Amino acid sequence: MTTLIKNGTIVTATETYKADILVKNGMVSEVGREISKIASEIIDAADKWVLPGAVDVHTHLDTQLDGMTTVDDFETGTAAAAAGPGMATRPPGAVSRRGMLPIRLRV
Repeated sequence: MTTLIKNGTIVTATETYKADILVKNGMVSEVGREISKIASEIIDAADKWVLPGAVDVHTHLDTQLDGMTTVDDFETGTAAAAAGPGMATRPPGAVSRRGMLPIRLRV
């Protein structure tokens, strides 16, 4: 299977730029501007960040805090990470002190 991710903002450890990514059999095979290869699936990533090869290694799986336990354990958390669509973009919960405003995050 071949997937072409078009018009994304590529973010690497050293730079950020607009480009397309061609993925063949689950591996990034080409990164460049205006790739026009035939693909099984085309994803429009305009106005989105694309982090090729990025892995979020900081996770809270099966974590207990204040009498609560996070929803995902190792099995469900790793399955969700493998299925995508990407890295976690919000914490599992926010701890605050009385009188503090709650944190609101947009995804």
